[in-house]
Amino acid sequence: LLHPFMPHVTETLWQERGHEDLLIITAWNAGTDEEDTASNQAVEQLKDIVSGVRSARTLFGVSPGSTMKLYYPDGVAELTESLQFLARVELEDAGQPNMRLYPLDSGKSIYISSSEITEENIQNAREKIEVEEEKLKQTYDSLTTILKNMQGKAAPDKIIQKEEQQAVIRQRLNEIQKTKDILQ
Repeated sequence: LLHPFMPHVTETLWQERGHEDLLIITAWNAGTDEEDTASNQAVEQLKDIVSGVRSARTLFGVSPGSTMKLYYPDGVAELTESLQFLARVELEDAGQPNMRLYPLDSGKSIYISSSEITEENIQNAREKIEVEEEKLKQTYDSLTTILKNMQGKAAPDKIIQKEEQQAVIRQRLNEIQKTKDILQ
């Protein structure tokens, strides 16, 4: 991606990595499918963990600038630097007794700890989740009523739009339930 802006630098880097041909004439996707799959999986894992840490910070009221401790059971050795920078975490080799389990969007979980995660913050998180859940349930029920009234009267695309809104709400309610289970 940098080649159009810095061709001399990128050609030098390319050759230092052991390539004899010129970068400018190399096919765009020079990697193997296996490399691409592994890279994509690593990026998705990184996004999942960073998103989970940031979500936990918000939920528990942990300041963005503070460093949290993180343990990921599946291991993230190749992502250490990126995680430390993007999520502001210190990686632990094993879960500690004071660490809290937190669900990720992928269905996996991380263990986190911070001196800022107090019982008061946990109680506030429970209350925040309860309020959000109640609002979502009301919105879901309202959409159900609207959909019943639309049957046979509205255009199919309008009905599909409301059903999609319901699906998003159902997904969020499932996520809330997972979080509530962990906060217990």
